[in-house]
Amino acid sequence: MIDVSSFLAIIVIAVLIFLFVKFIVHPLLKLIIGIAIFLILLYIVQNFFGFDLSKYLGPFAPLAKYLDISKWGVNLDWLLNPLNHYLNLGLSFLKNK
Repeated sequence: MIDVSSFLAIIVIAVLIFLFVKFIVHPLLKLIIGIAIFLILLYIVQNFFGFDLSKYLGPFAPLAKYLDISKWGVNLDWLLNPLNHYLNLGLSFLKNK
């Protein structure tokens, strides 16, 4: 049988865990996912559209060399090749209609 004090302790612990996840873990996950999305979009823009960030940063141009993801040795072909394949399939399907 659960007495009142143990029931209140369980409720307080559940509320503390909820608040911890809501105010600490959730914003950290949003931050990490946001940074990852920014870096992936920057990679796609630099490689496929020839975007040069150093032209647009002006006086902050020395910082652009750190944002040039193509020089990091990051290979996203495992992600981009299937996407490119399905986009080409969709475009060829639309051209045939």
